[in-house]
Amino acid sequence: MFNINDLFRYDLGIDPGSYKSRASVAGNCDIYDDFTYLTFNSLNKVVVAFGESSKEMLGRVPKGMEVIRPVQNTEIVSNVYYEMYLRNLFNIFGTKSNQLRFKTRPRVFLPLPLNHTQSSLNNFTNSLNKAGASDIVFLQKPVVAAFGLGDALKKERIKLIIDIGYQKTEIAAVYKDGIYEGVDYRDWETDRKSTRLNSSHRL
Repeated sequence: MFNINDLFRYDLGIDPGSYKSRASVAGNCDIYDDFTYLTFNSLNKVVVAFGESSKEMLGRVPKGMEVIRPVQNTEIVSNVYYEMYLRNLFNIFGTKSNQLRFKTRPRVFLPLPLNHTQSSLNNFTNSLNKAGASDIVFLQKPVVAAFGLGDALKKERIKLIIDIGYQKTEIAAVYKDGIYEGVDYRDWETDRKSTRLNSSHRL
């Protein structure tokens, strides 16, 4: 069924990393790959730097400015600042492409870790909605990684997916388009006691 809102939105995939974030528009080969850093004026909350330029200001910001990482350990540490980060991210895609200049509200596809909580889901939902997302689709990170297998994903075999992140590593056995069993390691090189086994489910 035709929906007039589709005329004013585009599909945007975002991988909200603790250190770097990646994003891409459906049908476009360009991939945004930059640091998840934000510099803002602490008095009026105006963003003064974003991404790599913000990271380069670490330890060198003048009085009255702050540099933060709004996402840490795959969790939002501040909804307000992550919303500011997302607005800047949306603007990047809206201004650099003539095809998107009339499409101002993205439908966002966002992968979440295996052990995400309802609180984490709510935080991402609130930040994305306030930043201007028209709709949000949440996916499991190992399943998204497995999409790269293409047609091989449809075969009657279990695939082992290892997603190595900045603060977390996830290992999952993926069968077709679902998780057969998954294990989540948080900071496993420095604190092996933090290893937690995610509850498995069968298709």
